Amino acid sequence: MKLSTVTLFYLVCFLGLLTFFGCGSDTEDTEKASGLIAERPEPEKTDDIYIPDKWYKARDPLLRNDYFLAVLIKQFGDIPEVHTIADYQRKKIQGLPTTVAEYNAVLDARKRLWPDRETPRKVGALEEIDDPEEYAKIFREELIEQFGDVPEIDIIVEVEKKWKAGKGVPMDEYVDYAHAIFLLFPNKTTLRQFQEAQEDFAEQEEMNDLDDE
Repeated sequence: MKLSTVTLFYLVCFLGLLTFFGCGSDTEDTEKASGLIAERPEPEKTDDIYIPDKWYKARDPLLRNDYFLAVLIKQFGDIPEVHTIADYQRKKIQGLPTTVAEYNAVLDARKRLWPDRETPRKVGALEEIDDPEEYAKIFREELIEQFGDVPEIDIIVEVEKKWKAGKGVPMDEYVDYAHAIFLLFPNKTTLRQFQEAQEDFAEQEEMNDLDDE
């Protein structure tokens, strides 16, 4: 059964939280061993917050995200990092566009809450990589981390790899690339980019037809 990106997100975070939810004094010992910054505030009192045992199975994704936020607050306290993660995921659930800055902020928050877990490379650091194959590999991993293993990622990465290697990209591939960008990052700019790519491709095809006559 194929899991959605949202489900995978909660599953990964839930597995990370399992480490901290032991019995009795084990929880405190685990927190000390986790390497969390010592001066973080104590968790706020959450006795009045109802969190089902299997909250991560809630069918309503927004309700599941509310439970997730409550779990994070109960474990780490009402600190900015827990809201950064929950707010970002709420926007993903609602289909709202997210920015690179927001994605990087989530990576920073996850690194603080789970310092022993490997965190993906921040977007922007890719520019330092010269090898096209290595660039494509890391770029693909980062996109999968954010969107799941969807077909649009392979389209985007293949074009970016060609550009990184200094190669040209056929117009039909660029149209597919612009479409994939729009699907993953839907906004007015990416829509306009896709529409312009379609128009340029149509003009090119028309010119080719005239040359063949």
